[in-house]
Parts: sequence; C-alpha cells; structure tokens
Amino acid sequence: MVLAHAGGFERDGGSASGEIISETRQMSDAVDVVVAGHSHSVLDTTVPNRRGRGGKLVVEAAQYGVAYDRVRLTVDRASGHVVDKTASVRPTWHGQPERRLAALTAGYAARSAGLARRVLGRADADMRRRKADATAPGGLGAVVADAQRALARADVALVDPVSIRASLESGPVTYSDLFDVAPYEHPIVRVQVTGADLRGLLERQAARPGAPELHAAGMRYDVDRTGSGGNRLAGLALRDGRPLDPRRTYSLAVSEQLLSSKRFSPPREIRGAPEPVGTELDALVAWFERGQGRSP
Repeated sequence: MVLAHAGGFERDGGSASGEIISETRQMSDAVDVVVAGHSHSVLDTTVPNRRGRGGKLVVEAAQYGVAYDRVRLTVDRASGHVVDKTASVRPTWHGQPERRLAALTAGYAARSAGLARRVLGRADADMRRRKADATAPGGLGAVVADAQRALARADVALVDPVSIRASLESGPVTYSDLFDVAPYEHPIVRVQVTGADLRGLLERQAARPGAPELHAAGMRYDVDRTGSGGNRLAGLALRDGRPLDPRRTYSLAVSEQLLSSKRFSPPREIRGAPEPVGTELDALVAWFERGQGRSP
C-alpha cells in the first residue's frame, strides 16, 4: 500500500485524472492500493497495472474527516499475494463529539485563548480569499503579498493563492483570525533575481496549463487568457508603472513552499542562497499591528 500526498478527481462514469492517477500508472505492479490525499476530493477507482494484468485501487476520502477509506484485502497465506481487493469511501458520523476528545480540545483552547483572542488590528472591509477581487488593492491576496514584501523588505513578492486558507471579515482582527488565513506558517525567504529572470519566470507560469496566477506585491502583471495558443503574460511593470530593468537585480519575497513547489517555475533563476526572514503568519501579524488593514 502507498500513502500519497497527491490527489485527483473522478468524473461521473468512473473516469479519473490528476496527479495521483498519473503517478499510480508509473508504480510497480507490486503495489495493490494507493491511499491518496491533498485534493480534498473523493476517489474510488482502479488504475490498470503496467503489464496489463490486474490493477491498483486508488481511494481518497474527501476532506476534514467527513469520510474515511475502507479497504478490504484478501491475501493468499501461502504466497503472500493479494488475490482480491475492494474499497469504498464511507461518511463519518458527526452527531455527537466524543467526550474525551472534546475535553482535550477544550483544554487546549482554554490554554491558548489569551493569544488567540488578542486583537492585532482592524480590517475596514471584508477580504475574500477566492473572489475575483482578491488581487485588487485591499483584497486579501494583495494584503498577504504586501505583508510578505514588507517583512522581507523586498522589491517584489509573489504568493501562491492556495496558501491562503481563510477569508477575513471586516472589524477587529485577532491572532486566531490571521492563523486561520496562514495556518501552515511556511517560512518566507528573500532571494535575488534579475528583471529578465523575473519576466521569464512569470511567462512560464502563465503558459503552464492549470498553473495558479500568483498574487503579487511591488509589481503588476496581467495574463491574457484569450489566445488560441494558450495563456501568455500580457503586461509586467513595477507598482509605480515603470518597466522592469532586465539587467537590474531585484529582491523577491517568496515562501519556501512555493519556491520548491511544482506549481511554480523556479528555481533556476534564483541567485545565491535564500535568506530566511520569518513566516507567512509573522508577515500578517506585523502588517496588522502596524495598522495596515488595507493594501495600499
């Protein structure tokens, strides 16, 4: 059995696609079951073995404990081989919390309440993580990018939208609110890139099918999605409208997670060793403590 932090999606009719389906096709025929994750979806499918005999079960049980995978294997005791296998995704029961677990979590909530409830600043408007205006001035994506740029004292910053895990409502903003937005606390690093390298990075990012459009600070760029040949970078300039100097070296704030992710185009443009400056949460806390509830 393989446990994989990779997921996929199953369509009506049983066909499935995605990262884990592609990876399963490459696995040895000795693998019988793949328990997938990451995409918060439901998978219950079979991927044929490479040699054409038999297949592998691939299961994924949605998200946040709303379901679980049930896998049944029949093993030949003499040979040790799996001779039959089935899987299903079952819902969990949420009618009544388990008493001891509820007491445990309540205890930790009480111990952390002083920090969690500390008010760090205000948001003067709702900030949504997935709306079209997330990248507009004052949108949550723009705020997160500005906060990371400020923390790193960098010329520009790039943020993966998937790292923003919650929205913010207008009004007082607590430490708990910001932790919900950035619960992973990925480290933020400052790296050096030339203007030409930065343009090349964003051009490849725009052209990749399914790649996210990154939130930016200190610069503006657009992606043209209307062409028949695929997406392309349509415009790129510093925040004040000046073009990037292809020969100049700029400091870039980016998370370590994004820097090493398949969703991103580096690392060949990065010059020198990344310099750690704090975490995603550190950046938001400092931003709101300075009273900057909106992106400038």
